[in-house]
Amino acid sequence: MKLLAELRRRNVLRAAIAYVVTAWVIVEASSLLLDIFRAPDWAAQTIVIMLVAGFPVAVVFAWMFEITPEGIKPDHEVTADADASAASSRYLVMTTIIMAMIAAGLFAVDRFLIEDDTARAPRNGLPVVAVLPFEVVGSANGAFLADGLHHDLLARLSKLRGFAVISRTSMLEYRGTTRNMRDIGKELAADFILEGGVQFAGNRVRVHAQLIDTEFDEHRWADSYDRELTATDLFAIQSDLATDIAAQLELTLSGADRAQMAQVPTRSTEAYTAYLRGLAMLNDHGLGQERGLLAHRQIEKAVALDPTFVEAWTQFVRHSRFWPVIWQDRDTMIAAVSGALENVRRLGPGSYDVGIAEIYYLYFALNQFDAVLPAIAALEARGALGSDALYIRAKALRRDGRIDEAYRSYLASARLDPRSLNTSYDLYQTAIMLSDCRRAELHATAMLAIAPRDMNARSTAADYELQCTGDWERAGELVRGYEFRSDNALWAALDAAASARDWARAIELLEQGELLYDWWGDRVQDQLLMVLLLRKLGRDAESDAVLEAIESAISANEPPAESPFRDNAYKGIRMRYAALRGDDVETRHWTDELSRNMQDASALDPITRAAAYRLFAFEFAAAGQADRAIDALELMFAGPSLITFRYVDSHPAFDDLRDNSRYAELKQRYDAPIRGQ
Repeated sequence: MKLLAELRRRNVLRAAIAYVVTAWVIVEASSLLLDIFRAPDWAAQTIVIMLVAGFPVAVVFAWMFEITPEGIKPDHEVTADADASAASSRYLVMTTIIMAMIAAGLFAVDRFLIEDDTARAPRNGLPVVAVLPFEVVGSANGAFLADGLHHDLLARLSKLRGFAVISRTSMLEYRGTTRNMRDIGKELAADFILEGGVQFAGNRVRVHAQLIDTEFDEHRWADSYDRELTATDLFAIQSDLATDIAAQLELTLSGADRAQMAQVPTRSTEAYTAYLRGLAMLNDHGLGQERGLLAHRQIEKAVALDPTFVEAWTQFVRHSRFWPVIWQDRDTMIAAVSGALENVRRLGPGSYDVGIAEIYYLYFALNQFDAVLPAIAALEARGALGSDALYIRAKALRRDGRIDEAYRSYLASARLDPRSLNTSYDLYQTAIMLSDCRRAELHATAMLAIAPRDMNARSTAADYELQCTGDWERAGELVRGYEFRSDNALWAALDAAASARDWARAIELLEQGELLYDWWGDRVQDQLLMVLLLRKLGRDAESDAVLEAIESAISANEPPAESPFRDNAYKGIRMRYAALRGDDVETRHWTDELSRNMQDASALDPITRAAAYRLFAFEFAAAGQADRAIDALELMFAGPSLITFRYVDSHPAFDDLRDNSRYAELKQRYDAPIRGQ
């Protein structure tokens, strides 16, 4: 009792409670901050360990020292003053209450206001399997064939119900890794990891594999497979491996599953090799149109060598998204892809390959977006969707105006393919459409983490700065000193230079963009911008020469016949060209034409409509049509928009609108703090 009384007198118990509550505040605050800065797990663990270790120190300190109105003093120097003791007690109690309120507030923010993006990707209770690239021993072509074995094993596993499989593109980053399996499993949110090796000796191949439970970092199963080095036997190894893994995960295979596992896609080693070369090209980050064409030629070679190779025909259909460089016109493309799809249907009736090929055909070749979602639902009824189907479902949902659902489907795709630049970019763009800069930053940062030197990743990070922070200097730094291989990257650099009013830099960038376009109008739009930039620098003779080149281009080319977006762009070109020449009659004519298109744009899907309104706003503003430009901005921001008002307000294209009262009203309405900022 005497010890307890002494503890109370010295306020040791109150000090201990105050320490615990303060430690709680520190843990909650550090949790939020460490998440923001993507700190490793050990950082949070270190903070907790230090706080636990500090508890006995705090208790001893409270025993030895006393808080007094004159400050902290050793206990033996403090007189037994009841008022001083009471004041010290009140100080500790008040501190405890305040810290408890802060801790409760931080807890509420962390749990209820800040969303965990990864938690929103549905798992549906399925275990997740990641297959590491196989290590190779022997044979000059061993690595190449091992990659093929890895790809086809993943394809077979992904067709089975009962578990989800991380995509191959995300697994390639772990080639040759020596990292702990538990850490990799946590990074990929995978429950099991399959690792193994391939050994070549003469005309034989041996594959050894082991399945690891990532929660406990322990082996669950291991086996070896020895076969002759032929395409048929390589597929047999994949079939045996997939069947054994399913058994270890206690998955009962149906007769159809077993038949599917036993299929031999091709008996031609040459066709299989060409197919693998095409896939290898597609797995590169930052794949451009030229490399897409080279990949397509390898797939064409594969189906020419073996016309019954259904997986190769499926890839042929998937390549329809590269049609601008593969085929000269849309009719030729549709005929070629339609023929490839018929081969997939004939060779693999009822298979996943047929379902995914039909989805690609509907979306990328025919642009029949309304038909995509029912086709995906039918495919899902037969089994779990892979990352590719989830990705296209997200794109279709977004075009249907279901932006939140699209975001969740992109997250589900990213769960199975977490290192996909395409998925990360679409997640970023969808976050912008949701006016959520916190999520946009997460996905822009994720792209840089995946491929820090990739131009598309860096241009997305630059776009984030322009859209959400207004930091055009940082945006310019991100895209400076790189070769531009996509129009998105060039536009981000141009926007950064324009926002900085660095006209000379903008001209320099425009001169690099000539090889990026597949339609003459894209280049003419750049030339129209060049005229404005040259005039700003007082280089009138040069701007007049560019105007003459524009006139020649317009005269030599027909208006687009099949693309509504290009029709908008063409009319915008004619309007801006007339305005730059000072031809008021022609300017009014094309302004009326483009205004009619803007009225018709309400019938477009949300993505196409948002892109159209953006084009209208820029074209009208550049042609000096302030009221029409503001009309377009009003329509654009009334629905999901591909750009933020912060971006508009910093762009020089809209400088002449700043003093307009209607623009001021728009600014007041839409320039509120963006979520996440």
